[in-house]
Amino acid sequence: MNLLKSKAHYTSLPKNNIWFDLERINGVSEDFTEQRYGEILDLAASRFSFHPISRIPDSKGTALWRHDIDFSPQRAHAMAKMEAERGIVATYYVQPSSRFYSVFEPEVSGILQEIREMGHTLGLHFDPSIFPPGSSLPRLLVEKELLAELTKSEIETLSLHNPTTYDSSTFEAPVIEGMVNATHTSLRERFTYCSDSNSSWRFTPLEEVLGNPDVS
Repeated sequence: MNLLKSKAHYTSLPKNNIWFDLERINGVSEDFTEQRYGEILDLAASRFSFHPISRIPDSKGTALWRHDIDFSPQRAHAMAKMEAERGIVATYYVQPSSRFYSVFEPEVSGILQEIREMGHTLGLHFDPSIFPPGSSLPRLLVEKELLAELTKSEIETLSLHNPTTYDSSTFEAPVIEGMVNATHTSLRERFTYCSDSNSSWRFTPLEEVLGNPDVS
């Protein structure tokens, strides 16, 4: 089976890969400490191969590791380093419209470039709800080009911020403006899905998913 972390969990179809999207880690529970994350990474690395969401192989044992940077690029950098030390490739989704950090700050743009240089990929984390109706697609292109320029990288995928809280019908296509849509249902149908938010597992805890022999 494949492992996919996103905002829904589909288990009706046989799967051979993993998708994991670790959105927010704030150190609230023991599951969300660096030590525990290191243990989870070691387990994941022993069972799966990791690939960017924009280049998914048609093979078993594939993991898609995804992070939406909602709050702290600094913590994202620490996690990216832990992953790189284990040969794990993840996709980090950056939110140019974030209220908690600014991609224009030299420290932040430098951190994002360092994450990319570790071997990870960067994607766009887009929030259509903050823009007037009818203007979200043009704004998406602006944010894509801005992020590419600031981080000196190709932006090949996007994820939507809190897509269940607004009408996201405009963003239902598997590819939007040249970017693979990481929140599209086709990915969730192919992969076993594991998700956390604000230091809580939304469905099955990741360690249980990784230890499940049916997920291989």
